[in-house]
Amino acid sequence: MSKFILINIDIRGPIKTELSYITGSAIRGAYINKYINKNKIKEDISLNKEYREKLLSNNIKFYDAYPRIGDNYSISTPLCFYASKDKIKEFSRDNNTIGIKNELNENIEEGFQRVNKSDFSILKNNLINLVSIKRVENLHNSKQINEENLFRYEAIDKNQQYYTIVQCEDYLVNEVKDTFDKEIVYIGGSKSSGYGMCELNIEGIYNINDIKNRLNIGIDKEQEYLTIYFASNTVLRDDFGNVISYIPEKELEEKLGINNVKIIKSTILSTDIKGYNAMWKSFIPSVTAIKSGSIISYSYEGKLDYNKVRDFEINGVGSKKQEGYGRIYINPSFNVTECRNYQEDTKLEKINIKLDKKANDTLTTILNNINKSREDEYLTKIQVEALDSKTDSRGIKKVQLEEFPNAQAGKLINIIDQAIDKIDSLGEVESKNHMKNFKHELKTKTRNLYMNTSKAKLFGECLFDYLDELISDKSIEDLTGSRFKLEYATYENIKLNKSGDYKLKLLLTKKLLTFNLRENGGEKNEG
Repeated sequence: MSKFILINIDIRGPIKTELSYITGSAIRGAYINKYINKNKIKEDISLNKEYREKLLSNNIKFYDAYPRIGDNYSISTPLCFYASKDKIKEFSRDNNTIGIKNELNENIEEGFQRVNKSDFSILKNNLINLVSIKRVENLHNSKQINEENLFRYEAIDKNQQYYTIVQCEDYLVNEVKDTFDKEIVYIGGSKSSGYGMCELNIEGIYNINDIKNRLNIGIDKEQEYLTIYFASNTVLRDDFGNVISYIPEKELEEKLGINNVKIIKSTILSTDIKGYNAMWKSFIPSVTAIKSGSIISYSYEGKLDYNKVRDFEINGVGSKKQEGYGRIYINPSFNVTECRNYQEDTKLEKINIKLDKKANDTLTTILNNINKSREDEYLTKIQVEALDSKTDSRGIKKVQLEEFPNAQAGKLINIIDQAIDKIDSLGEVESKNHMKNFKHELKTKTRNLYMNTSKAKLFGECLFDYLDELISDKSIEDLTGSRFKLEYATYENIKLNKSGDYKLKLLLTKKLLTFNLRENGGEKNEG
């Protein structure tokens, strides 16, 4: 019976790869190299029957390494989750948790899109938690050639956690433990340049059901159809050697003991599998594979024998299974109803610390700078939302400044700068009086320009009326219709600077005018 050895990988040095995961072939190569060195093997392992069985046969398989965060193990994001376009847009913009639908047991309405913002997800607490991968790009200068000696390398950044699984027969378990437990190995390319250092630790030895539990993948025995989730990239071929994008019905009937199997739905993506053989010093021909996360559903007649299901999952499908390809789970149960970006579960204990005057002043300066940055980020979000083809209920743009003359835009920016200065020096009342006087003193020609909605409009108002909105008590949220929230950093007993709605409205208006001025070729600096 196959055992599944779960191995935690702590990345100590960047791993050179264009992928977001570590391939099973790279881990397999590291294992074979470590095994040969540990056992001081001098002969060609492919010519020795014992070594072929232990290292090169289907008795031992090396899975692709996927991200891990502590004790939370990710899987390839299943392609069965959908959300409305508005919810996906909200998720991308605000990073909010959104409700999702699972096409395996729910009808997907028109206007819904697949949730596939990340290659990997952690299933936890009825949530699909999307995992982001930190990557780096480096330039290297090769001294071995005279021309074109700059090369760009992409890599998975260091100080991240991954995991892999080695599936092997019972008699090989101790071999794997001796070779890979508490070991430092180098994975991927450019090892001599400092890439690929990884620390390996065996977390445990399990059966397939234990592994599925660790990944929070259940089995839905009530499913009407036979649903297959591809947990890894999979290369499938027909009887003539042609690449195909489904598991042949005949194979499913033979392996699972069911009849009249027919494809009814296929939700798949394809990917090109590439590689490099270090011994041959040449690239391996690419082949098209079903991308991990894909799902295919079949109708069938008969009753599923879940012992045969287990054996089918253990054996996998397709070719290149020694390198982790062809992993499948049948009738998976993904018990999730919402989607979010992964967040650490942290509990912070509140501690009261008495600060001396110097520390208090330093902390005040730091927090004021943080709050200033948060205000700027908040206003930028509103600006982008207003300029990004957003429309009001009548289908008209919220911001229209394209026809507003640069000279007038520059003058209004100067007036706003003066008003902001007066808030800090003379107070808000004097600043508002300054804006009132500016509006009152507009000459007839300029006044008409400010009142012409075809020339300039901000948030549904001509500029002439918009000036009244600026000095009114209306909040910035009510003025712009934005749903963004501004959250300030705080600290007990420290008074921090916070801009009121009036100042925020001035700063936002200045941002919009400055952006439009630059778009129109003006050179007014925002200072």
